[in-house]
Amino acid sequence: MEIFELERGDATMFVPIADDAHAVGRTAMTTIPAAELAVTQHRGPHDDLDITYGALGAYVTKHAIGVDGPVRETYLVDPRTPPSGWHTEIGWPVFGVRY
Repeated sequence: MEIFELERGDATMFVPIADDAHAVGRTAMTTIPAAELAVTQHRGPHDDLDITYGALGAYVTKHAIGVDGPVRETYLVDPRTPPSGWHTEIGWPVFGVRY
């Protein structure tokens, strides 16, 4: 991922906690608001994660359902799992449609 190799940027890591905690060092506490998401899953190393992002983004664009907000990644396996076993869920903010 070139942004991490050639540029600097911010990343927000979400770690659910049960109780109040205190920020330490350069960390800060924040609450992530609920959102409607179009969701897909990527299995395996992140070498081609951009293809999964592209497919989800194309779907959201084709159906004109995208809204502003951060795209969310949820890592569904233990981070010590070898890359071949990684399982990442990607959620793209969309406006909700109720049936």
